Amino acid sequence: MIDSVSHFVDGFLGSLSKDQWDAWRGWIIAIGGLVALFVTTNTYRRNVKVKREEQARLVYSRVTHVDFPLPGRAYLPEVYRGIEIDLDIRRTANSDPTDPRETLYIVDRPANHYVVKVHNGSKELIGPVRVQMMNNVTRELVERFSMLLDTVEPESDSTFSFTWPNDVHPAQAGYGPTILFRDASGQWWRRHLSEPIERVHDDPNNHGQSAAERVHTRKYQESQGIPPERWVKDLPIPLSARWHRLGRMRKGKSPTP
Repeated sequence: MIDSVSHFVDGFLGSLSKDQWDAWRGWIIAIGGLVALFVTTNTYRRNVKVKREEQARLVYSRVTHVDFPLPGRAYLPEVYRGIEIDLDIRRTANSDPTDPRETLYIVDRPANHYVVKVHNGSKELIGPVRVQMMNNVTRELVERFSMLLDTVEPESDSTFSFTWPNDVHPAQAGYGPTILFRDASGQWWRRHLSEPIERVHDDPNNHGQSAAERVHTRKYQESQGIPPERWVKDLPIPLSARWHRLGRMRKGKSPTP
């Protein structure tokens, strides 16, 4: 079989004139050059992508403690607390107001209490960082409130807690933190727990309240008798952000990161 193929190739090449052979050689060189250019371009793009993601890959979040407080039962939150505005929380009588680490709280209804840690393993600063809780099964975000951190220092952690009503009591849904953060180069990323990072655009919602949060906050401000001129205002949306939102919608994603 090999001999027959070799004879065919030798016969084919032997039948070519000098001009035909030069033309064939030119085509082979051109195709080889295109292949080499394609490989080089892909390698360069892959290296650029890895370099761009280098810092973001070192940032993640995780849950360090979970509790489901019931009315009348005290629980100990972290010092930095995020509390959903519809939830009434009060200190217990035996708490030490001078030491938040020893202060116990009681909720007015069944609640979820998650202690979250955001880890920045890179050697550069990240921030702002916006943290929301996501249902690990339905992939739905708790839209009513989030935590916004100014920065997380290099090679450090930021720990705080989320406390909000448990709407499915007596059941207990499992949640995990989703972070939206800006790296040192100004690029925004999104990551749920330790899942792969997603590059996202710079949107006004990234470093401010989301539309759902603003609506919820305005309802609360109205119920508290706060005058309309002091209500939370809608954020201006630049044309570039509108364009990115349209692109995300066409891909079947949420318009905002």
